[in-house]
Amino acid sequence: LQTTIGGASGRAFSMASTLGRVAFACALAFPILFASGQSISAADTLRLEYADSPLYGLDVAQPRFSWIVNSNSRSAKQSAYQIFVSKSANPQQGEVWNSGKVATNATSQIVYAGATLSSDTTYYWNVVWWDAQGSQAPASAVFTFHTGFFQASQWSATQWIGGFNQLRKAFTVSGPIDEATLFICGLGYHEVFINGQKVGLNKLDPGWTQYNTRSYYVGHDVTSLLQSGANAVGVMLGGGWYTQGDNEATRLLFQITISSGGSRSYIVSDLSWKGAQGPITYDSIYNGETYDARLEQPGWTSSGFNDASWAAPTSMPAPGGVLSAQLIPAIQVRTTVSPLTISVPQPNVYVVDFGQNLAGWVRLSVTGPAGTNVTLRHAEILQHDGSGMIYTDNLRTAKATDNYILKGNSSGEVYEPRFTYHGFRFVEVTGFPGTPTLANFLAINVGSSVAYTGSANFGQAVLDQIQHNIYWGQQDNLMSVPTDCCQRDERLGWMADGHLSSEEAIHNFFMPGFYSAWLRLMTDDEQNGAIPDTVPHMRYGSEPGDPSWSAAFPLLVSYVYHYYDDVTVLNNNYASLSAYFDYMYAKVQASGLGKMFAYYGDWVPPSPQPKCSGSFTSAWFFLVNMRQFIEIAQVLNKTADASRWTAVLQKLEPQFTAAFYNPSTHTLDNGVQTPLSLGLLYDAVIPASAFLNVTNNLLNDIAHKGTHLTTGIIGTKYLMEALTMLGRDDVGLALALQTTYPSWGYMHFNPVETPATTLWELWDSPAEGPGMNSRNHIMFGSVGTWFYKTLIGIRQLPGTRGYKHFLIQPPTVNVIANSPLSQASGALHFMTGPVDVIWQRTGGVMCGITPENSTLTLDCGQGGLIKSIQFASFGLPSGECGAYAADPSCHASSSVSILTTACVGRQQCSVQALDTVFTDPCYGTYKTLAAQVQCSNDPAYGLVTYIPPNTDAEVHVSKIALSNVVVYESGTVVWKAGAFVPGVAGILSAEDNGNEIVFQTGSGQYNFAVNGSVGVPVCADVAEHETLSLTCPDSSQRISLVQFASFGTPSAGAGQCSFAFGSCHAGSSRHVIENYCLGQNSCSVLAEDWYFGDPCFDTLKRLAATAICA
Repeated sequence: LQTTIGGASGRAFSMASTLGRVAFACALAFPILFASGQSISAADTLRLEYADSPLYGLDVAQPRFSWIVNSNSRSAKQSAYQIFVSKSANPQQGEVWNSGKVATNATSQIVYAGATLSSDTTYYWNVVWWDAQGSQAPASAVFTFHTGFFQASQWSATQWIGGFNQLRKAFTVSGPIDEATLFICGLGYHEVFINGQKVGLNKLDPGWTQYNTRSYYVGHDVTSLLQSGANAVGVMLGGGWYTQGDNEATRLLFQITISSGGSRSYIVSDLSWKGAQGPITYDSIYNGETYDARLEQPGWTSSGFNDASWAAPTSMPAPGGVLSAQLIPAIQVRTTVSPLTISVPQPNVYVVDFGQNLAGWVRLSVTGPAGTNVTLRHAEILQHDGSGMIYTDNLRTAKATDNYILKGNSSGEVYEPRFTYHGFRFVEVTGFPGTPTLANFLAINVGSSVAYTGSANFGQAVLDQIQHNIYWGQQDNLMSVPTDCCQRDERLGWMADGHLSSEEAIHNFFMPGFYSAWLRLMTDDEQNGAIPDTVPHMRYGSEPGDPSWSAAFPLLVSYVYHYYDDVTVLNNNYASLSAYFDYMYAKVQASGLGKMFAYYGDWVPPSPQPKCSGSFTSAWFFLVNMRQFIEIAQVLNKTADASRWTAVLQKLEPQFTAAFYNPSTHTLDNGVQTPLSLGLLYDAVIPASAFLNVTNNLLNDIAHKGTHLTTGIIGTKYLMEALTMLGRDDVGLALALQTTYPSWGYMHFNPVETPATTLWELWDSPAEGPGMNSRNHIMFGSVGTWFYKTLIGIRQLPGTRGYKHFLIQPPTVNVIANSPLSQASGALHFMTGPVDVIWQRTGGVMCGITPENSTLTLDCGQGGLIKSIQFASFGLPSGECGAYAADPSCHASSSVSILTTACVGRQQCSVQALDTVFTDPCYGTYKTLAAQVQCSNDPAYGLVTYIPPNTDAEVHVSKIALSNVVVYESGTVVWKAGAFVPGVAGILSAEDNGNEIVFQTGSGQYNFAVNGSVGVPVCADVAEHETLSLTCPDSSQRISLVQFASFGTPSAGAGQCSFAFGSCHAGSSRHVIENYCLGQNSCSVLAEDWYFGDPCFDTLKRLAATAICA
């Protein structure tokens, strides 16, 4: 995660926080990383319709402008801007549009309001801005854009041609060339060359659409590739998705506009071109490519080539529908990966391991005799039988095989496919002349060139691996549309996969243009309000899609609006949304809400857990989406529509409760985690009096399942959101840290097959058959959103949009002060600029947990030393921080002594969780190392955040259960003696909400540090039916943290107020105690089943709790 990944487009984003790793000073003040001062800089990150400069092929008549302002002063705000658009490279002439000085702080979604833009014309724009004090920033750099065609009649090219997979045209240009712009639509895929040079960086171009409705054309600046005199253009065509469906033949529409001395000439596709079959003798998205290098014709893309033997092309019909400019980020090379090893499982069979599952292909370097056929077969994993051979059964009918037939060049040959891609980590190589080395292979990772915008780091092996798997899994499945997988005979735009991972994608990548384009494809596929569950619709999926799947349509419209402040997306999709809700409501009226139609429901929960009813998830999404549509109608002033659907919603909500809520058991549907989570998140479908009961049922179920989830793809996303809403992010963290089945961690730290480097399609992939078992599926990646919003703590304030008002709120005190996670850092780059957060707790009691074959690191922080090891177990430890217990059947007796040697007397130590370090306490069992240490320094906490200019924030600084809290900002006191201390620039106010000090800030970097007096522990242990009472020793103190709670069979430890979980434990225990005790000086709770649920029927239980008073 500390590497930088850059796309071929030149975009790059550090995957480590831009604030870096921070060490505590003695007062826990972080170093100042941004200079103070009062200067403003030119705006940067200029975009037009979400695209970077230069942009060729804009077909939006009133495009939207955006930029990011820069200032190194706190609370910096833009007070005005002025945009200049010109046909001159000096745009401040402004003859096309001069906005004048516009008094506003808006920096995005600024709609063009100048003279009518002409088709096929180059324009330039830049912007200046003023801050709140009236200071003017320098003019920004210049953004170049070239328009496409606003009407089909404006094309000079009208003839589609085909018949061959190589087409060429020789032509002459008279006079100097001022400008030359290429527009091309080569279906399915194309690569174009001018005078022997490839045009652009795009791969698998153009993007996938429903071709009978819409096809993309692509624009390029080719001025530098043309020359006065003789020229030639060559185009290679591949089938792509176009021939994968019902269409049969590739085809090309081509135009170059050449400007010279004020006049224009055109090179267009027509029957004067020449065609021939090239060395690509076969290509298929699923099956691969065969390339016979002996059939190459050197120089065919250059002038002077003798094409007398080439034939005239065939006139082809247009594909149908409309031609649209490709404004989505094109597919390009994202990165390259060198191989780690080459094995030889059978004679002359070589298996190359790249160490990373990815989407793309292999670049082959080889020397050998002409006619030699080197075959590359791609796979995600190896056979489980230990043979070392690749496993391809899960690819189903996809052959995923590339063949390269050598031409016999003694200087060596290099081949990589053009019109296919694969999902793979391993490649089987046969037919290689001689013995291959690592240098013969390079993996080329490709995907839509959306910019990287997010990074997250936890200093914890499981969480960091999950983030890694999400990053790779998501970028591998952005292929002009969001795909479900990248390896088998599917790779489709499944709507549920797309919407459940979309918020994660929005955090990790710059997605507004990508999702706006996918939404347009949804409306292209819409039929009388019905939307299929794959878009573009092909091969698999139902038509219409059920509400759980087609929810992608209203959800993504809402997400693009809220995350990017995009009202245009509401207008563009409103009519189709209206038709969609009319269609769905007619379905409800016909069947009743409780029997709403469904196909897949909460897809693939972990075996053997039952799935909730499809009607439940369909009905839930319909109501949630209706709420979103009502908001959209209100934003657009569609008051009659808003009123109508509000009335429908108020009618349906009681019907939902009647159909799915069981008042006697306080469950929804069949009572599994998914309906409980969804019900808790929808405030109108559970009676308020039953909310705590439903909450207890959810928490108890998680505990009874051994802190495991039982959810499919829908429930997984919303379970984590529900836990955060309940203040139970500690339970969410425990699920995220889990490494036994089912869990995200199990995918990598499993004992059965190659550790996963992307996310699996199934929780138990190694145990399942090949029919539906991808090892690179993003649909369970929704937890990535939870990482940013909850564990790191970056959100936008409720009721706002476009990330202009941030909510910086790291996790609850249960995580910060009482869990194995002691730090987190993250950076996100929104339309308003970059925001960074780092939080870290040091001192006091520190815990850590890590799976076998990884490293456990414990750090007391600067000025502290590890005094003692309170607990250590390499084996199968259970419990949680403060209440760990060793499993006698699997526990390395050397655990404490090894950690004592490695850690005591040091500020920081690292211990490898290996059998060779501890000896193996239970052979064949996948183990965990857990530890708890006492530091010499008192608990302390630091939070650093950078808030971008032109925004503000509400920053929550945890008190970590300390008394007499003092908060410093860059060494200056801003909170003391229970009151805000004003005077620090940028900090406007502060208040105490019980467990946090909440600061209102302007933009800038803020370095908060917290210290205070260690709280006083209080505890109690009573039998079932008795009353547990907790009372703080001082009347001024309040219970600020519940360290331990268990209703069941807790056991007492050696120390005072020391307990451990027994075999019977109600997962709701802490939640109930907190519900009655947090913020109180004294509290009492009855040890009864009706408060906690019954974790072990007919067992006499006890209730034990430890709390901290501060």
